[in-house]
Amino acid sequence: MTSPFGPPICISCIHYRTRSLEYLGPACKAFPDGIPTKITVGGFDHRKPYRGDHGVRWELNPDKAKWLDHYEEDRETLKKLFG
Repeated sequence: MTSPFGPPICISCIHYRTRSLEYLGPACKAFPDGIPTKITVGGFDHRKPYRGDHGVRWELNPDKAKWLDHYEEDRETLKKLFG
């Protein structure tokens, strides 16, 4: 399932950051101007390369590991819904 603050895969990443004055949506080191919709609601697994990520990929934030568990549990549902 996704969250209004970003998808579980992103929430569990060390590069994830919440809203800022410059951008009012989920952002990160890879996508400082906003995480692409295909990742935020489409369920794209950003452990794989994504165009425009400047070589920065998802990396586990140990304090947020439970969100990765949620993502993994819901991954099949996201694939069915969004392809």
